[in-house]
Amino acid sequence: MYGNKDSDAARLRSGSGGMLKINDSPLIKAQNVVMVPGGSDALACVAPSPDRKCVDAGDIRVNLHTGLVALHSLFLREHNRIAQFLFTRLPGATDETTFQMTRKIVGAMVQHISYKEMIPLILGRRLYNDGRNGVALRDTGYSNSYNPDVDATVTVEFAAAAFRLHTLAGNELPVLQDNGTETPFFLHFFNPNMWYKAGVLDQLIAGMARKRAQNFDVDFSFVFQNQMYKPPNRSTGFDQLAMNVQRGRDHGVPTYLQMRKFCGLPPINSLSDLERVTSPQNAANLASIYKNINDVDFFAGGMSEKPVNGEGLSGPTFACILTEQFRRLKNGDRFFYENENVFTPSQLQEIRKVSLATIMCLNSPINNVQARVLEAHSATNPLMSCQDIIARSSMRLDAFL
Repeated sequence: MYGNKDSDAARLRSGSGGMLKINDSPLIKAQNVVMVPGGSDALACVAPSPDRKCVDAGDIRVNLHTGLVALHSLFLREHNRIAQFLFTRLPGATDETTFQMTRKIVGAMVQHISYKEMIPLILGRRLYNDGRNGVALRDTGYSNSYNPDVDATVTVEFAAAAFRLHTLAGNELPVLQDNGTETPFFLHFFNPNMWYKAGVLDQLIAGMARKRAQNFDVDFSFVFQNQMYKPPNRSTGFDQLAMNVQRGRDHGVPTYLQMRKFCGLPPINSLSDLERVTSPQNAANLASIYKNINDVDFFAGGMSEKPVNGEGLSGPTFACILTEQFRRLKNGDRFFYENENVFTPSQLQEIRKVSLATIMCLNSPINNVQARVLEAHSATNPLMSCQDIIARSSMRLDAFL
């Protein structure tokens, strides 16, 4: 949202009331919605007209597809909602003080949602709650887990392999076409014509809460194996699975066996041994591609493993790298939101109320959604009215005055 340089933030800020710039296209104004601002052509995105520009955010990859535009817009709305409240009530508030306080609050909300809602699903509850891993959040009070000797930087094994979750994406995004079917994913890549259509962003925000993810496995959807990053004017795109393997090689990621050894996992001595950690079909596929077990790429081997403890998404080797990285990001960050001297006790308890469902209900026109929005609605995670969700999990912003 904010970028990683002062120049990024300066470009994205409105300069008034601590708020971020919003899209000023007449097409967006006519819909009375808030969307990330228009920007220059970027990546493979080319503006089809002056009122359908590519978009701008702290991460230029916002232009990749409509889903990213929608999520960036959702959190931009939340930033501006909070900033508007604080600016009119904080004594002596300025654009700068309001912006910095709002960014701090929104950053804490993102950390809380990531560690409370997303990471337990990736790792599985048992790994997440195991105190030895140092990942789980507290329910009350401050955390004492900060360690200045912990390196909070991101490892190449995490960024280039273990945290590449493209396998979860399907062939469509939940934006309905005129015939009532969902829009093929490839029509959303680098396509401002899609982003500026009436109702698309909010339809997508609501639809993503309903849409089930694909399985975490090596069976990528057709779009992600054949049409990834396909601009509207081209017939084919890239193979994301192949790109992930090649990225690991380009970045010098160790092999699958080297990573298993690093993680202290039982050795695999031959290609036939793979059936101990994956399905017979996956083992056969790997054996047909690699001549030697020592050649298996980390991404290919890690993606093939069965989930740890039969829960969560990843197998043991990916889980090892993911757990280590999530621990370091939490325990090596002096400004992690649970640490003492970051927020007051009352402010911290307000942040702990928040969920992704809260943000969706406060900043989009949906009427109901499941409370744990990253999980499918069910008897134990039923649809709730946004009125009830907001009453239960919305922050009292006056705690930050």
